[in-house]
Amino acid sequence: MSSPLARIEALKTRLANIKEQTAQAAKIGTSAMLATGGGALGGLLDAKFPKLPNTNVDTAGVGGALGVIAAMTGFFDEHSEHVGSIAGGMLAYIAGRELRQHFA
Repeated sequence: MSSPLARIEALKTRLANIKEQTAQAAKIGTSAMLATGGGALGGLLDAKFPKLPNTNVDTAGVGGALGVIAAMTGFFDEHSEHVGSIAGGMLAYIAGRELRQHFA
């Protein structure tokens, strides 16, 4: 039989592991939800402002690409990871739209 001190230490280790797993799950969930929002934003831009004025350039594609580049450079400081997820969602919208058109 283990001592009470050993059981307390085991419980502390187990709680620390649960805390770490919960933080990782929250991070993944947040990233997924932000990417989903980015996809919705890409769809909104595509519907309302499909091309940059006087060009044939996708507004959502440019916004997504610039957002990813800015996030990669750390332009948004501690928010760069979140901005990168949103911008990635915008690019995913464009990729999905193009594939649908190609294979439809």
